[in-house]
Amino acid sequence: MRRVVKVGNIHLDYKMFVREDLSSNANVAVARRTVSGTVVVYEQKNRDTALYLTLDSYDSGWQRKNTVESLIALADASIGASVTVEFSDGSTRQCRFAYEQSGGAVQFAPLFEGSEWMTGKIYMGKA
Repeated sequence: MRRVVKVGNIHLDYKMFVREDLSSNANVAVARRTVSGTVVVYEQKNRDTALYLTLDSYDSGWQRKNTVESLIALADASIGASVTVEFSDGSTRQCRFAYEQSGGAVQFAPLFEGSEWMTGKIYMGKA
């Protein structure tokens, strides 16, 4: 499973998981019955899942409050532009912040009240 180490110029405190790597939504299929009663199955790549990249902290991808504030500032400043997402294997992908997500592109909450460490998600759209 891929993990993200850097978003734009911001190094993450701990690697975040790519949620889409945990799902088997790379392909979709629809079955339709024809007039003769035969079932025809239409298969194709799942374009909806392919358009998004969700970075999730799960249990071990915690980020410090100042890192989250930097991510929010980067998201606010990069409207209409793409940012580079770097994975732990050294590969990169150009993405945009998915502002269309309900609640915003960067969503974090403290582990407990007053905690410096936060857990959450970053919603990215593939550029």
